[in-house]
Amino acid sequence: MERTLVNKDIKYIDNGKVFKNRTALTISKILSFLGKDYENNVELKLRNNSVLMIDFRLDENKYIKIIDSELDADQFNLIKTDYPELEIIAIGKSKYYGKSNEVDSLFFYDDPDQKIGSIFIE
Repeated sequence: MERTLVNKDIKYIDNGKVFKNRTALTISKILSFLGKDYENNVELKLRNNSVLMIDFRLDENKYIKIIDSELDADQFNLIKTDYPELEIIAIGKSKYYGKSNEVDSLFFYDDPDQKIGSIFIE
C-alpha cells in the first residue's frame, strides 16, 4: 500500500531545531549565515494575559513573525497594538498584505518613527 505524504509529515530541521515551514527554515539559515544568534518559537504575553508565539527573537531583542495564515496576520496586528515599541518585522506571502495596515510596500516597509517592518513574498 502506498503512503500519501501530508503536510504534517514534513519536518523542517536545521541544527537540531524544528521549524514550522520552509520560510522559517530559510530565515534560520540566513540568520546562521550572518552569524546572528536567535531563539525560535518564543512566547509573548499580551496585555490581556493571552500568549502568542513569535517565530524568532534575535540577540538584539528584535523579532521576526512569519505570516502564512489569516491567524498569523491577526496576531501580528495584536502584537503591534499591545507593544507598539517592540522591534518586529513580518515576513510572509503577499496574499496577507492587506491584513497589516501599516504596510506601504509589498517588499519591505520600515518607518523610522516606528520599530515595525514587513516583508511580503509574491
